[in-house]
This record gives sequence, C-alpha cells and structure tokens, in this order.
Amino acid sequence: GTVDKSNIGVAMRAQVALEKGDHSGAVSLAERAVENSPADAGFRRLLANAYLAAGRFGSAEAAYKDALSLMPGQPGVALK
Repeated sequence: GTVDKSNIGVAMRAQVALEKGDHSGAVSLAERAVENSPADAGFRRLLANAYLAAGRFGSAEAAYKDALSLMPGQPGVALK
C-alpha cells in the first residue's frame, strides 16, 4: 500500500515513543495517525504494536486484524 506522507510525522513520533517505553504516548499518537489515515495498514500495525506493548491485548488483536484486512500477508503481523 501507500503511506500517507502528510501523516508520517505522527507515526514516527509514535514509533519513537514505543521504542522509549512510553506506551501510553505511543498509543495516543498511533491512534491519531490511524484516525487521520484509516486506510493505512502500516499505521494500523503500529497501533497494534503500541496496544500490545501497553497490555491492551484485545485492542491489539483487533488492530492487527484491521491491518491484515487492509494489506494481507504483512510479515510478522499474522503471527502476532
């Protein structure tokens, strides 16, 4: 798929927050990225990873399913 370049900064900030262990910040930013670009599978995968890190397993599962429905066959997503 294509990446919404106008929204990439929010997603990058979410990724940095996730890597720093700021799970609530990562979730908030990733949710915003998905809200701004709901058809972006990469942003959905990022949101799922943030939910998983925050211990929100049901939300993570739903976000992973959404990411796969938008772009099937993403490496590693189906395993999660």
